[in-house]
Amino acid sequence: MMLKKMIAAGMLTFVGVASLLPPASAEAFAVHQASAAMNSVSSAPIRDEDDAVARARALAFIPSEAKLERAVQWPQDSKDTWWLTFTKQNTEGIPYGSYEVRLSAADGTVQMVSARLSNATSSSTEQLAPIDTEKANAIAKSFIEGLNWELDAVWVINPYPESEYSTRHDNKSLRKVRFMRAVNDVPYEQQHFTVYVDPTGKISSYDMVWWAVKFDHPADVIPLDQARALFYDKIQPVLMNSTLHSSVPFYSYSIDEALFMDAATGELQVISEWMKGKSRPISDTVLEPLVKPSPWDDEQMLSRIKQVLKSNGSHVDTFEIRDRESGSQRFDLVLPTEDEGRFRIDTFHVQALTGQIVNYGMADGTDFSWATAPQIDEEQARRTAETFLLQAMPAYAHQLVESRTHLMIGQTTPEYRFHYSRIADGVVIENENVEISVNAYSGYVFSMNSNLSETPYNEPVRPVISPAQAKRMLMSNYNVELRYVMGKDINHANLIYELKLKPDVPRFYTGAAPRLEALSGNWVNMLGEPLSNYKPALSPWVEDLLTQPDRIHYSAGIVLDGTFLSLNQEPVIVNDFTLLPFRGLLESMQASVEWDPTRRVVTATKGEVHIELTLDDKIAIVNGRKLQLNVPPQLINGSTYIPARFVAEALGAKVDWIGESRLVLISTDDEPQQPSESELKKWRLEAELHWEKPQQ
Repeated sequence: MMLKKMIAAGMLTFVGVASLLPPASAEAFAVHQASAAMNSVSSAPIRDEDDAVARARALAFIPSEAKLERAVQWPQDSKDTWWLTFTKQNTEGIPYGSYEVRLSAADGTVQMVSARLSNATSSSTEQLAPIDTEKANAIAKSFIEGLNWELDAVWVINPYPESEYSTRHDNKSLRKVRFMRAVNDVPYEQQHFTVYVDPTGKISSYDMVWWAVKFDHPADVIPLDQARALFYDKIQPVLMNSTLHSSVPFYSYSIDEALFMDAATGELQVISEWMKGKSRPISDTVLEPLVKPSPWDDEQMLSRIKQVLKSNGSHVDTFEIRDRESGSQRFDLVLPTEDEGRFRIDTFHVQALTGQIVNYGMADGTDFSWATAPQIDEEQARRTAETFLLQAMPAYAHQLVESRTHLMIGQTTPEYRFHYSRIADGVVIENENVEISVNAYSGYVFSMNSNLSETPYNEPVRPVISPAQAKRMLMSNYNVELRYVMGKDINHANLIYELKLKPDVPRFYTGAAPRLEALSGNWVNMLGEPLSNYKPALSPWVEDLLTQPDRIHYSAGIVLDGTFLSLNQEPVIVNDFTLLPFRGLLESMQASVEWDPTRRVVTATKGEVHIELTLDDKIAIVNGRKLQLNVPPQLINGSTYIPARFVAEALGAKVDWIGESRLVLISTDDEPQQPSESELKKWRLEAELHWEKPQQ
């Protein structure tokens, strides 16, 4: 929103925002300003410090008794902002409140405000139990309502819990009520208003930060259902070797927890390349074994170093070893440069047992901070990085897959920074990775750091759950929400969809989401410890996706008298007719079944009906009569399949085919079959989950 002229008094009201927050947050509310906004009394340029202070003190959120601590123009070059800080002190002169405001020097517009206050009385309540959450929320709401700070902001409860790690120093007797800003009912979590309520119901402290932001409002925002489908289709679960987190090796499925989608285009903005399914190692073949017969000596290490220098554009035959500790695999080399009298230092770390260069750094004293644009493109930088890695660590090259890329300008060395993950036989080795930086101006590698173990990881992994199963289970832990995030700078916010962990999902101490142990299918934390009490249901939005008729993967499902049949083998469609394993259907219809392997004949008897079916024969015999079949019984994957409609109708049942849902409905009573959409959805889900395939 644009800031308006300040008026004498603002009125704060509460409005419901149930559509903004998850259903679990029934206590959700918003505090917003209906008709007033914080601004300067005058729109004229700020004349001097006294004028800046006067305008700041005119703002409702600065207490009259607050003491001015600082008033400066910032930044030093343009001086386009007045930055003022005030403190509130107790009778002993000790500050317990801090208030900060930034004003535009050009017209006095408020650019940023922050307020922090801490009461000294909270220490006396540390041994008491915290107040009820609902009561604390109501107290915090009433407190903000009574401030009349005239902020152009709507504050809504933030329902997402903080990690235990981030709150480890908090006073646990205080109830922390966290608000976040919302614009057009869309959260903007970067701005916050946090209120601490003590066990007696008093406000112990608060912390607020707000700044002027231009919020992006795309003309066409993709619908929520479409955003959910895009997330589900584009994200693949990652199978990880998480041995480094635990003394006992374990394999787990997880998904990236920092996923954003442009709300207008549907483009994923933060996602690992190997999660897109486009991953490839930098070498398609094993270039050399990781495990060597014996450790490398200095001559072998220096030979590899020379190869790497050559690949990085340093065509030098001689160099000085400036530092080489006895028994160490670190080499500090002094090399000449094109500038006479100036040298550069190259540092290499080599694994003696494998002969791989695992860390590299180069410094020649050149300052490229003046560069405002890259001189090489990303693909050229990528080729340089991969050529370097092929020479430096060939034994790892077939397991290194690019995961992320960043272009970083405006620092001493403009760079393309490439991140590679170690992936062995499709399994991501957690915490084993390489980061390599290519100078975006000169085009050479100047830094490479890695965290690679000497373990070859040759053993294949055979998960008991498929990637499709892992995806639906993991994605059910998340909501897809429309949110604002910081854009090109702090004064701009972009509209995005975010895949966000649900508030009620158990988090690890660090805030990490649960994982699926791949060899058991059980939920575990990031250390591999079981979450025995965590049994989440399939999320409604995931269920809606899986049951859409155009998304089902099964060939056909069989429903007998309103119950889905969980057959051992999946039915198949042959020439538009459904065939299914004979025993599963016939026994479900209470028929006695026999199989004659010599004659290859299936017989079924129910009451007075006797049926004979012969493999690969289009003639069926029912109570002695020969009848023509549209498709004969067949042997498929070692099982005898029979035509579903013919057999069911021969036993007196009614049969319907629901083509859109690919369901065969069999009814043994005389009532007409008119299933509701909810029933069809239920059966589609049962069929989809029962016949879930690993490749889905």
